[in-house]
Amino acid sequence: MSDKEIVSETYPVKGMTCAACAESVESMIRSVEGVEQANVNFATSRVFVKYDPTLSPPEKLDKAVRSIGYELIIDKRENIVSQGNPYRLRLIVAALFSIPVVLLSMVFHEMPYSKEIMFVLTLPVIFYSGKDFYINAVKRALHFTFNMDTLIALGTGSAFLFSVFNTFFPEYLIVRGLEPHVYYESAAVIITLILLGKSLEENAKAKAGAEIEKLMGLQAKEATMLHEGKEVKVPLENVKIGDTLVIKPGEKIPVDGKVMAGNSFIDESMVTGEAMAVKKIPGDMVIGSTMNTLGYFEMRATKVGSDTMLAKIIQVVQEAQGKKAPMQKLADKMSAVFVPMVVLIAVITFILWYLLGPQPSFTHAFVSSITVLIIACPCALGLATPAAIVVGIGRAANKGVLIKDGEALQLLKKTDTLVVDKTGTLTKGKFEVTDVIWKGEHAGKDKFKSIILSLEKKSEHPLAEAIIEYFHKENIKELPVENFETLPGMGIRAKVDGENYYLGNENFIRAVNHGRYLKSEEYIIHEVSGMEYFFDDEDLRIEIKKLREAGRTLVFAADNKAVFALVGLTDVIKDGAEESMQLLNRMGIEVIMMTGDSREAAEVVANKLKIKEVYAEVLPLSKSVMIQNLQEKGKFVAMAGDGINDAPALAQADVGIAMANGTDIAIESSKMVLLNGDITKVAHAIKLSRATLNVIRQNLFWAFIFNIIGIPLAAGILYPVNGFLLSPMIAGAAMAFSSLAVVLNSLRLKLK
Repeated sequence: MSDKEIVSETYPVKGMTCAACAESVESMIRSVEGVEQANVNFATSRVFVKYDPTLSPPEKLDKAVRSIGYELIIDKRENIVSQGNPYRLRLIVAALFSIPVVLLSMVFHEMPYSKEIMFVLTLPVIFYSGKDFYINAVKRALHFTFNMDTLIALGTGSAFLFSVFNTFFPEYLIVRGLEPHVYYESAAVIITLILLGKSLEENAKAKAGAEIEKLMGLQAKEATMLHEGKEVKVPLENVKIGDTLVIKPGEKIPVDGKVMAGNSFIDESMVTGEAMAVKKIPGDMVIGSTMNTLGYFEMRATKVGSDTMLAKIIQVVQEAQGKKAPMQKLADKMSAVFVPMVVLIAVITFILWYLLGPQPSFTHAFVSSITVLIIACPCALGLATPAAIVVGIGRAANKGVLIKDGEALQLLKKTDTLVVDKTGTLTKGKFEVTDVIWKGEHAGKDKFKSIILSLEKKSEHPLAEAIIEYFHKENIKELPVENFETLPGMGIRAKVDGENYYLGNENFIRAVNHGRYLKSEEYIIHEVSGMEYFFDDEDLRIEIKKLREAGRTLVFAADNKAVFALVGLTDVIKDGAEESMQLLNRMGIEVIMMTGDSREAAEVVANKLKIKEVYAEVLPLSKSVMIQNLQEKGKFVAMAGDGINDAPALAQADVGIAMANGTDIAIESSKMVLLNGDITKVAHAIKLSRATLNVIRQNLFWAFIFNIIGIPLAAGILYPVNGFLLSPMIAGAAMAFSSLAVVLNSLRLKLK
């Protein structure tokens, strides 16, 4: 396996008319050497394929699909959706010629040469509007497979040929005492009604997958490139990594990149959900397809084409809509055996009517068997699951929840336990200063505020930004800093006005206190013993204890003599997190916090959010083991996290939920991504999952009920009771309506 180059692609498929078609395409692609996985989604007319391109190039896959009458769109520049409704023109032709056929059959059947005229009018319907049904049926038969086209071709073809025979050789039945009836109107109207159903279905399917088209529409079409000092407009596909681009006010940012010069405010609501524009300065990253509002700036392209964030979102949604959900397996199995069963029932119907039915028994047998073939369409059954999944995933994406596959959407409904990380998931992962406590002779003097500000300005620690922001609000000025030195994760030291000053955690300050600070490579991290005159102040110890109990992260400021300031910071709880946790509780979902942070910090957040079960100071692999333990107890666990340390747990959980502002590995390990990192979306996603499962059950129920009721009626089961026989035309209309009803029922999810 190591020498294989496995790629995953999603390709549009032309020519599929039912779920059995999708099954045929799927099995044909799977039979090609080098293909590891193939999932066809009839609702989106796309196939998701994992394959080795060295053994099976796309052209080989297309050739295999074409051999059974379909076409794989391997040129990504060709958009299957943009080609419009493929049934519209054929429907118009069929309707124009079917109407006079029906009038001649029902009203003017005594008119001279009426049968011959109906024959001529039916020819365009059969050989133009309905030709694909017959072509595909023959190709299926050559591969010993059957689909809806088989039913339509057998039904309408038999009706047409039987009518042609009776038109030009009526004596054959007349001498046997039978009336030579013709069924041109049945063949023509059935094809027309089927095309009508497919046309409406195509429109509905297009709406179901409209979220993808909206996402694609967000992409910029061109970019302004700096080339030899001049601005040049170029198509988006010509932008390469490293190119310098110019972004003007009101323009979309074409690709992902880094600001190199200038500054502006960017509307990133498309990705982050934040309504307020974000200020960008040199060094900041910008996201392709977001909107530049005010300023002019230059940027360097860092990700282009399929590597941009929006392109990856589109790819994930397409792949998700192409992957099968568990409930679809039953429908797929049923569709695979459904057509042969229907053909068998039609044959039995013909035999029983011919042997036991009233005269003319052959005519009754023929019409009833055709009606069985027409009404028994597997389309509704095949569309039941994928149509709902497509709409559900699209609806979720539109609301900022990226669901990677249909399985995740279905599994989410089962969730009874949600495990959440703290930092970056429940909290913003962005600290803010809550307390500044001054000690000794330095208390509150602007000079020492300036010292703290000036040292933190040199620091790259995440806490530095919060401290800088705090002192900037007081309009504190910076001072010159000399001999700046940092110990990552511990503290910093520098000289201001010739004096040494230190900022850091307690261990760092204790080491300074005892003269153990030499230089970074010789720094001893462990706590040292001896005199602790820096911490002799009882008031200081009380303040430290109080802040720690409140869950504050502490930064100490000291000179060579004493601690002169204590800064307390806290990670801000995300907006709506408390309401979200309460909603999950009302939904009967148990929430458990697992974090690597300290117990004090974890419990402060848990208490505010009313989370009863908390596990703090948990190592990454321990999170995974703890989730496994929950699963062994029968819990169905979803896990929400954002960091590298969450990746094992996200992979272990039944449904992993990552924050889009988290690490790549966390996102890759999850089945769902919250695009704006909004934890409140979890409850809504679970509700959507429940709604989707309800719609799937409704779709499957009505698809099964339709066939359970329709096939016996078509076979004439009521004829001995009340003389009722189902007309082939009514059967065709009912069949078309059943598929349309499934899609329309699925579209109700767009209102959720």
